[in-house]
Amino acid sequence: MVRSVIAARVSRVAWGLVCALLAVALLAAGRSEGRPPMLVARRAGGDATRAALAAPPPSSALPWSSARQTLITDRGSHVLLYPPPARPQQHTPRVILLHGMCGAPAPACDLWGEDSRDGHWLVCPAGNAGCGAQYDWRGGGEEKALAIDDALAAVDAAIDPALADPSDKAILMGFSRGAFVARDVAYVRPGRFRALVLMGASLSPDPARLRASGVERVVLAAGEYDAARPVMQRAARTLDAAGLPARYLSLGRIGHWLPPNVGEILAEALDFIGESPRAASFVPASSPSREER
Repeated sequence: MVRSVIAARVSRVAWGLVCALLAVALLAAGRSEGRPPMLVARRAGGDATRAALAAPPPSSALPWSSARQTLITDRGSHVLLYPPPARPQQHTPRVILLHGMCGAPAPACDLWGEDSRDGHWLVCPAGNAGCGAQYDWRGGGEEKALAIDDALAAVDAAIDPALADPSDKAILMGFSRGAFVARDVAYVRPGRFRALVLMGASLSPDPARLRASGVERVVLAAGEYDAARPVMQRAARTLDAAGLPARYLSLGRIGHWLPPNVGEILAEALDFIGESPRAASFVPASSPSREER
């Protein structure tokens, strides 16, 4: 009985030694062929396996995807990032679109099709406050600007620096309350945004403050039946008369919402701003469905 127990233990020890010697032999063979070994790390509370079999390929070698990405900021809020439909060949501008009161990024930004996104990154952050299951914006200009700063930091960390330069001035857009947020953020972040696109909001931006912030062009837009339309048309004339190039565009025969073809309309706004591949051949539309009548 005792002898059989001892024999079993000796057998297990011998088998363990054989396995160890086999592992050492495999490791040595891998090194002799120039292949780095697999590194395995254990973390408290779970497994974490880390492979170092090869250096990651350069981003230019990876397949390009224009699919929507969801990023999480340092503050825990989320940002939707829509890449251009094709891999950019140079630095490509970022366009930020801010949703309205008790809204969310996806409903507006999903309307912006790939064809209309050609030549830029579309960035759609969630508001810095809650509104039931949706999002809203709160605080003064600085508090809202910090939320946009956080969103852009997450985007800049996710985009290859060869494809988008964080130092480039972005274009800031907003609908309804998001338009007020865009104006307020532009006031307190001089040098950050080169143009504004403000939609569906009864506001009259101060041309002197916008110029002081480095804003070079402004587009205002509203639906034909939106109560904000007359105010925005006057605001466009006021800005233009003050020497800040501005344009009013119609969102069509709708009320206070965004139309399904909003991407096409905003692409026209980017033509006017000069941040579109079509900008060099841009001819202002004369259709009463777009221009101020």
